[in-house]
Amino acid sequence: MGAGRAIRQRAGIVRAIKWSVAVLLGAAVPAALVAIALDSAGFFPPAVALTLSHAVILGLPLALLYRRLQWRSPTFALAGGFLIGALPIGVYLWPLDASIGSNAWTDTTQTLIDGVPTRAGWIEYLQMLGGFGLLGAIGAMAFWATLKITGELRVQ
Repeated sequence: MGAGRAIRQRAGIVRAIKWSVAVLLGAAVPAALVAIALDSAGFFPPAVALTLSHAVILGLPLALLYRRLQWRSPTFALAGGFLIGALPIGVYLWPLDASIGSNAWTDTTQTLIDGVPTRAGWIEYLQMLGGFGLLGAIGAMAFWATLKITGELRVQ
């Protein structure tokens, strides 16, 4: 009885390590891409802090739900990662400004008139969401691939 319990404990620890490494890689890969794109290693620490918080607060519960539902396909990981990357920033930067009279410009194109986005403003907003969604999807694929490589994820 004692040996069986010890084996189960070790298996649980190994599983926790695999999932922890997957979460860390899922956060580090998009953060590294941001630092590379901005050509500054100084952006890596805050980017990894942000992506790690997304991975732990949003990604891990979603991954556990997927596991329970037996949704093991990389397609589900991509979709979930895209939403995790896009939704928080999309809510935070929602382009409708309640303050009347606020205007915004990108270069010479007006993107906000009296608190209402222009067509160019909506396009800019959707492009931004796509970029953050892509980073989320990349992080989710790093997470998924780590679990797959370590044998924790068995795709059916």
